Amino acid sequence: GLSGTTDLVAFSHKTRALHIFDWKTNEKFETDSRYGKWLFNPFAHLPECALSEYSLQVELYRLMAEWLTGERFGDCYVMHVGEKITPYRAHGVGPQWQQVLKEL
Repeated sequence: GLSGTTDLVAFSHKTRALHIFDWKTNEKFETDSRYGKWLFNPFAHLPECALSEYSLQVELYRLMAEWLTGERFGDCYVMHVGEKITPYRAHGVGPQWQQVLKEL
């Protein structure tokens, strides 16, 4: 099974969509692979790093939320909380997740 909790779902009047935000408090937060490694298919276009791994998580939350609510969701964001809060738009991997879920 799957488990997890989103930290925030917010409606944007500008985009007219719901957006998912997930806070991460890791000391280190890489946005690129330190060793030139990549994730496995169907996510092989993403570098092996924290941003990619958390993008997979929040994009799956988005797909589940859309399925459960019937609502359209916009972008997902990973918010790294360190000395300051740094927002990162999650890699859009919804189509790849849909492929994985169809194959289950």
